[in-house]
Amino acid sequence: DNAAWKQQHITVVARTATAFQEGVDAAWRHANMLAQTKPFVQIVGATGEYAELVNGLYELQLLDADGQPPAYRKHDNWQMWLYFAQDSSWWVSDAEHRNLFADEGFAHSAAVQAGTLPETAGEWVIHGSIHDCDAQKLEVMARSLAE
Repeated sequence: DNAAWKQQHITVVARTATAFQEGVDAAWRHANMLAQTKPFVQIVGATGEYAELVNGLYELQLLDADGQPPAYRKHDNWQMWLYFAQDSSWWVSDAEHRNLFADEGFAHSAAVQAGTLPETAGEWVIHGSIHDCDAQKLEVMARSLAE
């Protein structure tokens, strides 16, 4: 019967979506545990108009969001954040964009899988102006308090 088949299909899709979300949550829980062992991220090597906003030390912020990506605040400019955005990339941007998880700002990584921390995110793009983007080799390093 067609109605029974549709109900089974909906149930399978719902279970698959739930299992996928559980996997994503688990990946971020693991990433958060790793981030707490090295709660600072240092970015160096950005050049251009926004280099001063991008380069620097970012500190892990405990946002009490189980299964969510970590976020880091810039140590010398608390309006700047390093966060995981809705486009699955790490972004350096201001607090307003961070609160929206917006894929907009001054620099971003390549798109990555859930659970990937910024120091392993790969290639980064620095935005020089609204129409100018430049792939740059940034050093993005996780640091402990002792380093």
